[in-house]
Amino acid sequence: MMTPLPGRLLMATFPRAETPLVLLAAAALVAFGVAWVGVTAWMARSELNAVRAGVPVLRAQLVAADIPAATASADLMARQASRSHKLTGGPAWSLISKVPVFGEPFATARGITAVADELGRNALPQLVEAGTTIDPD
Repeated sequence: MMTPLPGRLLMATFPRAETPLVLLAAAALVAFGVAWVGVTAWMARSELNAVRAGVPVLRAQLVAADIPAATASADLMARQASRSHKLTGGPAWSLISKVPVFGEPFATARGITAVADELGRNALPQLVEAGTTIDPD
């Protein structure tokens, strides 16, 4: 007669009841992550489109030397760019952007939003400042 080794249970010969639940939970987590990335991608795209739409407005305000309006527009554009970067900066985006081949567009989107945020924080205020220097009124 064979005795079980210490630490080894005979449960290995029986199907585990937890396995389907674990697989279901893992599938649900993956589905939630994909849905999260999809929703945040759509939201980030909307923010970047708003930034793009603000460029001609800001240009017109600077040409007209309307510095208070240009400052407000630049601040709005910077906030929109920052939101787009925050939307693509979470752990789900980090993980999906590392998936070979499939993750490349997500990595690119993360890079675009990071650059837009950087421009909004640094370049836009300097642009408006340059506008006040050109027209010191």
